[in-house]
Formats: sequence, C-alpha cells, structure tokens
Amino acid sequence: FGYDWKVDEKGKAQGNGISLSTYKVQQQFMDSCVQKHCEYTRDTESGETKITYITTTDEKHTIWFEDEKSVSTKKDYLKLKGISSVSYWAYSYF
Repeated sequence: FGYDWKVDEKGKAQGNGISLSTYKVQQQFMDSCVQKHCEYTRDTESGETKITYITTTDEKHTIWFEDEKSVSTKKDYLKLKGISSVSYWAYSYF
C-alpha cells in the first residue's frame, strides 16, 4: 500500500496523504495513467516506488508505495544488520 500526497513546488506535502492499495496504484497509475506528467521511478536506497503527476487542476502529487521489491530490499537490509525475522502490517494489500 502507499500514500498519495498533494505537494508544493519543492515536493513538500501539503496536508495529509490519501492511502491507496497496491492494486489501486497499479490500476490507476502504472497500467494507464491519465494524469499529466505521470512518471514513476524506484528509490535506489529503500526500493520504494515513487509516482509523480499533475492533476487537471494543476495540483502536483507524489505517491510513495511499498511492493514486493521494496519489501525484499528492506528485508535484505535487515538481514545484513543481523535481524532475522520481520512482521508485516497490512501485508494483505499486495
């Protein structure tokens, strides 16, 4: 799951983010994004996916969300630090 944040020109959040399931992110933004300047990248350190877009009313948004790859990246990091077990919150959203 992840969050959709309205952001300012510097990318800082303007208010609370709206939660989105991984399914909704995939369906609305990755499969066929209809928003202006819709782009997605993966953060090299955390493995999380970042989507940026602009609405029809010219509001800038950023979505950060977890998926199988980002969870795997974080689990690998924890193993390097000697942590051998983890638990998931809202894992069923995958």
